[in-house]
Amino acid sequence: MSDHNEPVELLHRIIDEYGSSIELTGEQGELLQYTVVQEFKQKGQSYVALQTKEMKKQHEVDFFKVIEHQGELEIVTIDDDDEWEFVSETYDDIIFTQMKFPD
Repeated sequence: MSDHNEPVELLHRIIDEYGSSIELTGEQGELLQYTVVQEFKQKGQSYVALQTKEMKKQHEVDFFKVIEHQGELEIVTIDDDDEWEFVSETYDDIIFTQMKFPD
């Protein structure tokens, strides 16, 4: 479990602004079609978990930072390894708490 003390705030700003399907440019300049899996805010920063169809088959997601720039929401790459790990652990916590266990 991640070591954050404040509660995670679940958001829907990306879906409200752009819908549940987003097209982003990949590292080699290719266009990638992502589905928004989860958006959340932790430690004052917003993040989004996105997934392509191929990633869904492998049960994987990509994490991005969501920033507001001149009134527009931007999805940007997380370059810092420690921040990526923090976001990944936070996402895992969210998914774990949303799981339903039989009584």
